[in-house]
Amino acid sequence: MKKGIRLLQGLLLAYIITGILLMVLAFLLYRLEWGENASHIGIIVTYILSTVIGGFYVGKKVKRQRFLFGLAFGTLYIGIILGISMILYPKAEIFSGSLVTVFGMCVGGGMLGGILS
Repeated sequence: MKKGIRLLQGLLLAYIITGILLMVLAFLLYRLEWGENASHIGIIVTYILSTVIGGFYVGKKVKRQRFLFGLAFGTLYIGIILGISMILYPKAEIFSGSLVTVFGMCVGGGMLGGILS
């Protein structure tokens, strides 16, 4: 039970970090008039940093099987984002080739955070 709560705390932390990083990215894109490539790179960096930090937090708290909890954290992180996207945009084509890449980045970031903890 405690480990599940730690996963939820890690998710909350990661989503707060994601929100902050996306606000900073939006501000930089607006002020510096960066192009579309910069926004894509910024979003990728946001995903990776958020999941590594969240996976690190979860790994520090659970202390055992950190790799598996990092994997679970990354999967939950992207799963929640996907679920919300499907609810908000039911007709959008969410399942594309880039989904596999984003899934890999989030799961990999969570596992890396868990390993480094």
